[in-house]
Amino acid sequence: SLNIPAVKVLQAIGVQTAQRYLRSVGIELDDRDANLSLALGSMTYGTSPMQMAAAYAPFANGGTYYAPYFIERITDRDGNVIYERETIGTRVLSAQSAYLMTSLLKTVISSGTGTRLSSAGTPVAGKTGTNSDQKGVFFAGMTGYYSSALWVGHDNYKALSSKSTGS
Repeated sequence: SLNIPAVKVLQAIGVQTAQRYLRSVGIELDDRDANLSLALGSMTYGTSPMQMAAAYAPFANGGTYYAPYFIERITDRDGNVIYERETIGTRVLSAQSAYLMTSLLKTVISSGTGTRLSSAGTPVAGKTGTNSDQKGVFFAGMTGYYSSALWVGHDNYKALSSKSTGS
């Protein structure tokens, strides 16, 4: 991963624009997060894998954000719907921006640090990463149907092997 281009993009669009997006997809920010290190994921409170998966979903959804949920529908034994979740989305990006971001994230899979996912049997786009102190690695990304994120590390923040990478 190249950090300098990410910081330059954030500098060009403005920290406030990035903060607006992050808040629109449910990521909490602190006033101390208003700086260029936000481009590298530096946040006072960090994020959870669920928040990251939700933040990546609008790229695959044409710019529409849907709050994460676990239960879509409950039926009784006869197939009658007892509960069905209403999915109401919010536009957080233009369709053009979502398309461009997805295109960039596909490159990570086709020729970047996530090439191992190119054999998944479905189009995948995403981002790999490693904490600078080797205390965790992550992947966040999406297919046309699902978004996901995972973090691998020790719950006591013990450093991983120097060979550990997000890819």
